[in-house]
Amino acid sequence: MGFFSHGIMNITPGESFELCEKGAIIVDVREDYLSAFKMVKVEKVLYLPFSQIKEHYKDLPHDNPLIFADAVGLRSREGVVFMNSHGYDNVANMAGGIVD
Repeated sequence: MGFFSHGIMNITPGESFELCEKGAIIVDVREDYLSAFKMVKVEKVLYLPFSQIKEHYKDLPHDNPLIFADAVGLRSREGVVFMNSHGYDNVANMAGGIVD
């Protein structure tokens, strides 16, 4: 499941949905003004705008896989890079983003 690109785990939206059914959590990093555009329909979604990751990343759970998502997968990839550099290794990027 998933694929590595430049050292980052990427998973498709379909794979993300399957993983959420097994306990993974979506971390929606879209800014507030963008998150109303399209919502994610899974049980566990955390909203943490990319602009606030540095201040609040420690609040994210360590015991569940985290799938970072944004509209198309660009800012979420940056979020995964940040999280990896801060000791989180159970994170992935939703390739294609929420739009897909």
